[in-house]
Amino acid sequence: LPLARSDGRALYDLVEEIRRAVGASTVEGILITDGFNASAVVYWTFWPLRRRRTLVLGLPALTTLSTGELRAVIAHELAHFSSAHDPFAAWVYRTHRSWVALRAALDRRLATPVYVYWFIRWYVPRLYAASAGVARHHEFVADAVADRDDVGACAVGGIALHRGETIN
Repeated sequence: LPLARSDGRALYDLVEEIRRAVGASTVEGILITDGFNASAVVYWTFWPLRRRRTLVLGLPALTTLSTGELRAVIAHELAHFSSAHDPFAAWVYRTHRSWVALRAALDRRLATPVYVYWFIRWYVPRLYAASAGVARHHEFVADAVADRDDVGACAVGGIALHRGETIN
């Protein structure tokens, strides 16, 4: 559910304050979901051709976490939009996500040639193993950026991460 600025002025103001502190790019929108999660999403629009940055926050996380924990989680996610991340890590993440999405789409189709299925079944786990270190480093960089600017203690955020299903 997209959150309009007029409906969530306080949350948008909090996100803007944290965004400035971590040096992240502008967030164009906030999306509220029904899961206990948080993520930073970048997608391309076709017209005009540009990137849109969206912060995804789960309603259970918004209602369960303390203000300090929520600030730490938002700071971590916005750090993914900062210049601290190298383009290679983002490319690895997008490549992995694309292959996983292709496999899911082919699984739904139920008419995939067996040799394509075998190749994907062989390749995707190897890609995941090779990219896991880059992804882990990506998360550590986001923690460091969020913690460096004293937006919220990452230790508090770490406690928050263990309360729910996943927070990316």
